[in-house]
Amino acid sequence: MPDVLAHVVGGGRGEGWDLLAAWSFDPTILVAVLLPGFLYARGMRRWTAQPRLMKPWQPYFFFTGLTLVFLALSSPIEALKDDLFLMHMVQHLLLMMIAPPLILLGAPTTPVLLGMPRAVRQYVVKPLMRSRIARTGYRGLTFPVVAWMLFVAALWFWHFFPGAYDAAVRNEGLHILQHLTFFGAGMLYWWTLIDPRPLRAMLPYPIRMLFIGVTEFQIIALGAAITLRKDLIYSAYVDAPGLWGLTSLGDQQAGGATMWVGGVMMLLIVMVVTGFVWFHKGEEQARREEREEDRRAMLAANPGG
Repeated sequence: MPDVLAHVVGGGRGEGWDLLAAWSFDPTILVAVLLPGFLYARGMRRWTAQPRLMKPWQPYFFFTGLTLVFLALSSPIEALKDDLFLMHMVQHLLLMMIAPPLILLGAPTTPVLLGMPRAVRQYVVKPLMRSRIARTGYRGLTFPVVAWMLFVAALWFWHFFPGAYDAAVRNEGLHILQHLTFFGAGMLYWWTLIDPRPLRAMLPYPIRMLFIGVTEFQIIALGAAITLRKDLIYSAYVDAPGLWGLTSLGDQQAGGATMWVGGVMMLLIVMVVTGFVWFHKGEEQARREEREEDRRAMLAANPGG
């Protein structure tokens, strides 16, 4: 840490470090995180059927996901992103691979809707849900192939389209657009794998497993393309201050390895969980069919009873 403490991060290097100043409390980010959390908590209090329809762990997952979004965008991770490519990759991992599935596992649709003022639900949400254009757009964006292509396109465009990454580092507006792209693409992708009740993903469980495997290949390819390069890809880090003793190339390799290993580990965990849920639901279906067969057999044996 002494090397890090010797630098101001996120601009003006070499003037000293203030840990509290490394946290940013941008009102836009605070609203983007606190408003959904407030609506979710308000909706949970209003939802009388919630003990029957929600698992006890789901709210914890939702608020953990929101907390990770806040940490990615407001903690020293954000402050260090201009000096360390590694920190930028940590941001991308949080915004695409970790926060979105946690938020969706919290089944936010019903609590957030119930948390909204009645007038908003009546005059904004209902007309939107009845709109043919909105329904078509929803079906199009959440169609699995489309969601997967947008996810992969966001990854490869921002990391390898000439000049895109460097421009995002140097321009705050593009940097915000980059993060919105990553988070939005992440939410769409995970929507195809997670059933955010009362909505359901379109893919059957075997195809979800295949989807995860194909995505793992993309993460491995991207991570390897960054980690194994022997030259600098991004000019924005040519004059990086060498925090933690990392050279610019070492920083690039560490960032690529973080995306590579972190992304693959996350997808492996999801693959195992998906396989377990698939097996569990298959067992439940088999038991239901067995009970139905027993019921029919009893009726056939005692038609008058």
